[in-house]
Amino acid sequence: MCTESGDEGPSNAEAAYTSGEAAYDLAVALNYGHSAGSPQFLRFVTEHVEMIHDPPYIDWECTITSGTSSAIYLGLHILCNPGDIVLVEQYMYSGTFDALKSQGLNRAGVGMDVE
Repeated sequence: MCTESGDEGPSNAEAAYTSGEAAYDLAVALNYGHSAGSPQFLRFVTEHVEMIHDPPYIDWECTITSGTSSAIYLGLHILCNPGDIVLVEQYMYSGTFDALKSQGLNRAGVGMDVE
C-alpha cells in the first residue's frame, strides 16, 4: 500500500490477491460475469432440481435471478404486453404489484380457497 509520503508496502502486491487455494482471478472477478449467472452455481441448482424434483419433461432449464421480484418482473416482461390483464391472487405479494404497475399491466384479483 502506498502512502502520501511515498512509503510503499509489500513490493509484490499481486501476491496478496493470487496466493493460496483461495486465489481469485482478478481479470474475471472485476469483469462482467456470465449473463446466465455463475456457471458453478447454475450447475449446482440444475443438479439439485434434477435430483430432488425430477421434472417430468426433458426440455427444462434453470435460470438465476436477483431475487423474487426480479424473477417476477422478467417473467411478466417476457410474457405480457402493456395493457394486458394478469390474473393474480386476491392478496398478492407486494413485489408482484410493483412489477405489474411498472410495466403498465392490469390485474384481476382472484379469491382463493383453502385448496
